Amino acid sequence: GTAGGVVSAPAPVATSGISQQPAVAGAISASAFAVTVAPRNTEAVRCVVFLVGAPAATAEEVLHPQAGVVVEDQHSSPAAVEAAAGVAASFQFTALMAATDYDVVCATQGGVVSDRLQVTTSGFPTPVAPAGPPTKDTFSVAYKAAAAD
Repeated sequence: GTAGGVVSAPAPVATSGISQQPAVAGAISASAFAVTVAPRNTEAVRCVVFLVGAPAATAEEVLHPQAGVVVEDQHSSPAAVEAAAGVAASFQFTALMAATDYDVVCATQGGVVSDRLQVTTSGFPTPVAPAGPPTKDTFSVAYKAAAAD
């Protein structure tokens, strides 16, 4: 109790979380794009890329991918960074496939996984080549779509 019968409420305790969900930052090319995400508290955060439709990943799988976790950019995925509370951290993804749908998932060291952000890289799945000689009025282009896993 306190004098006069006024009881103060306990101060709120900040918990791990995401204050800004992943968002595309800048241009999307055929093989690369960047995203930003901001944690609620100062803590390590990491983002990885999965093919759209991949099973949901845990925070541990995002922060420390192991064999069997289908991280599409495992070799070029940026490492986790220590990000200040509410300040966006940036992650650049490279060596991706053109014209492919990806899900970006981020996680905090405290175990919180972000919403999925769907991003489609630009371009054609394979190089475009003429399908035949052009005529006076028309020409055609053929391309082969990348095989889905």
